[in-house]
Amino acid sequence: MHFVFKVALFITGVCLFGSCTEKIGAVSRVTDGKEADGANHRKEQEDYYDEKHLRYEDHIYQSNIYTVKMHKKGFGLNPPVFMLNQANDGIEMSFDDLDNDLKDYQYSFIHCNADWQPSGLVANEFLEGFFTNPISDYGYSIGVRIPYTHYALTLPNSNVRFTKSGNYLLLIHLDDPEEPVITRRFMIYEKSLRIDTQVKPSSVVNERTQRQEVGFTLYPGVLGVKDPMAELQVMLLQNNRWDNMVSDLQPVFIRENVLVYDHNEANVFDGG
Repeated sequence: MHFVFKVALFITGVCLFGSCTEKIGAVSRVTDGKEADGANHRKEQEDYYDEKHLRYEDHIYQSNIYTVKMHKKGFGLNPPVFMLNQANDGIEMSFDDLDNDLKDYQYSFIHCNADWQPSGLVANEFLEGFFTNPISDYGYSIGVRIPYTHYALTLPNSNVRFTKSGNYLLLIHLDDPEEPVITRRFMIYEKSLRIDTQVKPSSVVNERTQRQEVGFTLYPGVLGVKDPMAELQVMLLQNNRWDNMVSDLQPVFIRENVLVYDHNEANVFDGG
């Protein structure tokens, strides 16, 4: 069975992802802080089960929506990943609405950090064009048992162009962005460094016929990475699956601007 593995690499500044915290008064407010954290956690759990709660993941929020697809432009089986500012490169997204009427669906974006949480960038910092746009490509089903309306979208397009690489959340909604209909993840990358990969049977003898080991080497080159442990975040995905993603990988060897990620267990996936 053939598998596709993808290495996602993020160059991160500590403060960019909210790691810088103000500690003044922390000791005197420990109890209050714990109580507040507990209340916030309970609130988050309650919100998560609300159908309108925005999830920063692939999700369908309404029962009339089916057949949601999102992939690299022209390649129906490839994940929704494309290169920044590359002509004719992009993604295609489509879905069906079984209400079989015409709705004013709109789309917008949230720029996310490596952990798929909002990065804090505002729209004009990561795109050019209109932040919210209507989906104007649609069609009605013909000769089917269950009628539906088909909607399609291509990105980038004449209304929007991305200016920054990174993780993005596509948000499909009607009039109110606070009431999502669909959310889908996609990624935009830049060719800033060289990555050599190797897929081989697991190093564990009794798992060699069942599991695959993914090793890779990074050549940061012009990026000027001084502290790879702190500045680089590496995620390893199998067939665009987020449920078994391997994250927080650290290099096993570092030598003269070469980072070797040749783990024996941390980067092993089931082969079938």
